[in-house]
Amino acid sequence: MNIYLLKADANRYQGILPCSDEDWDVFSKFDGNPIKNFWSSIEICFYIEDIDSMPRGDFPILATHVPVFSRHAVNCLKNTLESNGELLPLKAGTEIYYAYNVTTLLNALNPIESTIIRFSTGELMDIEKYSFFAEQIINTDIFKIPQASTMDVFVTDGFVEKVKDYQLTGFIFKLVWTG
Repeated sequence: MNIYLLKADANRYQGILPCSDEDWDVFSKFDGNPIKNFWSSIEICFYIEDIDSMPRGDFPILATHVPVFSRHAVNCLKNTLESNGELLPLKAGTEIYYAYNVTTLLNALNPIESTIIRFSTGELMDIEKYSFFAEQIINTDIFKIPQASTMDVFVTDGFVEKVKDYQLTGFIFKLVWTG
């Protein structure tokens, strides 16, 4: 079993951001807790500097802990996504994208074998080396860990294979653990 960090390919595909700076605050709520009942669609814009030089992908960058999927990607990955989180609509003119709130939080990080960097307060700053308890991840394709619920999204081989099978674009999978 392999675990990957889910990343967007911001060097080859257009990125997005909220059209209004005031809308950034809502993304701090993507911490593994459900927010669908409080969600109202947000207007997003594509990076101006990318519009003529890069194509739109199925997975545009917004924030590391807030995956965004095109409608096409959602149609392909719907069962996996819906069983592990919430699909929340974003409007880009006449196009619809979906912010994805991962609600599968797995207490799967092995703190003894991981290298965790902490602030002087003891709060987690970063994880340099990941180690997981494999038995906690069985039958899961996409998840977060409670220790870093507003930092990273993890995926397993099953998710990576689905993305490749459907030839979806804009994804980067950074291998962080093999177990």
